[in-house]
Amino acid sequence: CALKPLENCSLAPYRYSLQDASCLRDHKAMWLESGVSKCLAAEDGVEVVHEIHSSLGRHGTLSHEQLDIVVSVANQVVKYKKGPSIPNFVLPSTANYLKSPSELIYDDQYLEKGLIKEDEKSLYFLHKSVTAEVARYFSIQPLSIKVAPSEALEVEYESTGPHESITHRIKCLVEDYGDNIDVFKELIQNADDAGASEIVFILDQRNFKDKTLFDPRHSNWRKLQHVPSLLVFNNKKFTDKDITGIAQLGKGTKDNSPETIGRFGIGFNVAYHVTDCPMFVSHSEGGKPENFCTFDPTLQFVPGSDMYNPGKRWMLQGELGDISEVFEDQMAPFATETLKKLSSICPHYFQDSSKKWPNGFVLFRLPFVRTVSKRRCIKEAKEMTTKNMNKLFLSFCSNIGENCLLFLNSVRKIAFFEISEKNKCSLLGSFTASLDKKGTHDCASFRSEMLSFPSSLKSGNQINSSSAVYEVTTQTIDRHSNTQRQQWVVSKRLGSNDISPELQIKASQCSFLPFGGVAASVPDFTKFMDPKVVKKSTQKPKGMVYCYLPLPHESKLPVHVNGHFWLSDSRRDLQHGNTHDLKDWNR
Repeated sequence: CALKPLENCSLAPYRYSLQDASCLRDHKAMWLESGVSKCLAAEDGVEVVHEIHSSLGRHGTLSHEQLDIVVSVANQVVKYKKGPSIPNFVLPSTANYLKSPSELIYDDQYLEKGLIKEDEKSLYFLHKSVTAEVARYFSIQPLSIKVAPSEALEVEYESTGPHESITHRIKCLVEDYGDNIDVFKELIQNADDAGASEIVFILDQRNFKDKTLFDPRHSNWRKLQHVPSLLVFNNKKFTDKDITGIAQLGKGTKDNSPETIGRFGIGFNVAYHVTDCPMFVSHSEGGKPENFCTFDPTLQFVPGSDMYNPGKRWMLQGELGDISEVFEDQMAPFATETLKKLSSICPHYFQDSSKKWPNGFVLFRLPFVRTVSKRRCIKEAKEMTTKNMNKLFLSFCSNIGENCLLFLNSVRKIAFFEISEKNKCSLLGSFTASLDKKGTHDCASFRSEMLSFPSSLKSGNQINSSSAVYEVTTQTIDRHSNTQRQQWVVSKRLGSNDISPELQIKASQCSFLPFGGVAASVPDFTKFMDPKVVKKSTQKPKGMVYCYLPLPHESKLPVHVNGHFWLSDSRRDLQHGNTHDLKDWNR
């Protein structure tokens, strides 16, 4: 008993105050003299909650009066912060059961009402009369976390100094790249290494809702929904190994495999020329979304990121099933409906969707955002704009697009699309390479020879040179729907007697192969009846140097020349050195 009740709460009939018995209110001095306390405390309320819990048992439900008492006591405990935690404290569920905080889930109230019912999979939601502050104090897991479990993504990197930050390391890795079409070339190389047959770049200017996100309380996380972005699609699923490779700055997942030409090592880091917070959703065979991954080395955007784990992965297939539909706004930029709409204006893309994505696919999103913190910035530059990205699209399409597929191992289609703020889709450029059945077989056989070459060299077996000659038909469609076709003869050779065994071994240790090739255009003789064409054809074709993709160097021959060259860190120039073990490799 006490003179005054617990603040804003009556504990009667479990504990009384003089206010509960009006006939005794005039004798306060007597009650104080007899040892009655001035006011009931939160501790008294905790005892009452325990008594109520004991009286109800495991399956008893609270009466309306009991519910008011439990909620009021919880509010008082949090208000006066009576200790870091209350042992064995219980709180009401929406069905009026008393449950421990570890058994309860706090409904964030932004997910679709009724989407998950309390009786499913032994889920108990915290009663709606309990405040969010109380839920946080007792560490009750939010529904969004329960539905979308996540794990931290650690970024591994080889520091060049004792206190080098992740952002500084990324800056060093990408500083040699200019803000130009090399960004696209690097991502094309990554897709080719992964075995994808098509890659699509999409300038997305849409604005998305920010309610049903993994964490809508984080303002910078919401901001990512409202900025333009670059979407990058390729039709090959991501493995856990690929995800790990992206998180290893400058290492990648090559595993000394020479047929890969930039797989998810330095190559993926060109994304930081566009954004400070790259993200992607990977889809398994059948097209079901598996993982939502994002990296935040500046620690400004991803909820819960820290200097040791500057990224996060959400598993989209959990114990509650496919939760991608639950977080509709979060998944909206990655919706497959977007791919279907793009396919409607360019039908020969995204054809795997009709086959239910037999190889899965991955869709990157690079939102145009930069951190405002100079101390943690990756790139001291203004945010990428849609205007600048559009210029890069057109620069790629007009300069190297038509011939960029000649020497790639697997990519046969590249396209550039734009989606306006009003969701209008348009094609800016499309490039395809077609091989007949024999050419496809010869190309695949040659690649198999490339794969087996390093092991043969290491084992000391006799190495025979191999070659392949096949025809390629390229097709270019520009933004005005103009179509251009060109026939090519591509010749490849692996192995050479002109390379010393010592140099060949050193090169193999660095994942270089004695591989070369040329591509020569086949004239269309049906056009030679036109004198203007005959006069133009007397001009020698200008050949370029390739390392799978074109470099900014002329071959000084009438054919394109491809080789597994030793390149500079920016992969734009041939490497030169007088003391390096590979100094003679490019000769």
